[in-house]
Amino acid sequence: QLMSPVRRNNPRYLQRVAGIKARDVITPSVLRNARNNLANTGLFIEVKEPVIVSRPDGYYVFYEFEEARTNSFDLLFGYVPQPSGKNAIVGTGRLDVRNALLSGSALHFSFERLQLLVTKLNASYDVRWIMGTPVGAGFSMNFIQQDSTYQVRNVQFTGRYILSGTTDIIASVRSESTSSQGGPGVPLQAFDGSVLFGGIGIE
Repeated sequence: QLMSPVRRNNPRYLQRVAGIKARDVITPSVLRNARNNLANTGLFIEVKEPVIVSRPDGYYVFYEFEEARTNSFDLLFGYVPQPSGKNAIVGTGRLDVRNALLSGSALHFSFERLQLLVTKLNASYDVRWIMGTPVGAGFSMNFIQQDSTYQVRNVQFTGRYILSGTTDIIASVRSESTSSQGGPGVPLQAFDGSVLFGGIGIE
């Protein structure tokens, strides 16, 4: 396999993701799957149709693509004065990093505090084609603080098996818990609770 020069990604990882082996019989569906596999990584702006090229030592599949700028960081803070004198800080932030720890992985973190009594935190880590196999796994967590008395926490683990460039089988387990805490003059009728979800599907 031959590829356009890459600067932001591991070429060996991309060759494994394409899914074409040295002794494969090349058919239109094999080329289509290879293109879809590369496009599904989210690492490219565009992946063109692969073509077969001849070299003195044999035939190769050539991929032409344009790498995307996949890392980003945004942060915004604001100061909100209050009539009561208890001033507050609000803001949003977002961090996205690709190829963190493992090739092809995606790391995401974000927070939001635009309303003075509501805070949201989200974090996730996902990787596809672990050790060159069509297997992926991911972890995500999100947290919501609703005013000063109510919290919701979610933790999820996801696994996937990549059948083809267009089809994945996905299994997931998610734990959700809520808690409430009253204070002086704040009577609460809500109860703490937790629930466990599990599922399997096709994407």
